[in-house]
Amino acid sequence: ILESAKKDLRACIDMQETERAKMLDDQKFCTLDQWPSDIRNERQNDVENGPRPCLTIDKINQYIVQVVNDMRQGKPGIQVRPQDNDADLETAKIIKGIVRNIEDQSNADIAYATAGENAVKMGQGFFRITTEYVSDNSFDQDIFIRPLPDTFAVYMGEHVMPDGSDADCAFVVETMGVSKFKELYPKAKSERGSFDGVEHLEYWRTEDSITVVEEYKIKIEIEELLFLADGTTISRAEYAKWPVEAGPAPAIQATRQVEKKKLKWRKLTGVEVLEKRDLPGRYIPIVEMIGREA
Repeated sequence: ILESAKKDLRACIDMQETERAKMLDDQKFCTLDQWPSDIRNERQNDVENGPRPCLTIDKINQYIVQVVNDMRQGKPGIQVRPQDNDADLETAKIIKGIVRNIEDQSNADIAYATAGENAVKMGQGFFRITTEYVSDNSFDQDIFIRPLPDTFAVYMGEHVMPDGSDADCAFVVETMGVSKFKELYPKAKSERGSFDGVEHLEYWRTEDSITVVEEYKIKIEIEELLFLADGTTISRAEYAKWPVEAGPAPAIQATRQVEKKKLKWRKLTGVEVLEKRDLPGRYIPIVEMIGREA
């Protein structure tokens, strides 16, 4: 698991390296760091004539603010619409109410606006859907929509859809101080010597920090689907467990192979897996927002 995750993460980093460099330039430009470093150094360290000023006139942020404010005022949200014969308007209204409650208790406007602003500034932003326990004394969980403010901390696997829904892996990277890491994971390996021999060591462990990565991974399982004479559709495994009290099992009319997607979540360092569990759903719960595509 560990080696596969590290391989996938490195592939994402290498694939997006060029684009991330352009995004970093965009971010610097928006914060008025617009002078090339060599020209700035030349002007500031001019021995013959003395230091010369590097003036920057902000001509971009007014347009960024205009787009972002329009986005905040418009307040994008999730819409639910009935589509087929088994759906009805009342059910759609109930589901829409549940979704609206999730957005309200999550302050989802913040997540949407943060991702949208990053998309305007750098061309890419993210937010995610997660679950949290309702209290310290409960096993019940609520769904939340949370922002991912640092675009550079998120890596999506190769995908075509603009929201990243067809990606088979994704990573959220956090670099934290060693003392904080030991506090959060007292039983985990944290000493510098534990990381000896790890490829790309400086990425995973420095003198003062340790990198912790969340991995979302889609695993494909092949399953045989059966169409029965009574019109029902079940898996081969379910058919084999047909209850005796239900009478003879209906005859099989047709079969086909289907791909079942299973969502896996892990949290890891460069030397061990800290946590892992299966998650419900068949999509990676990170949504990508993109700006203008060249």
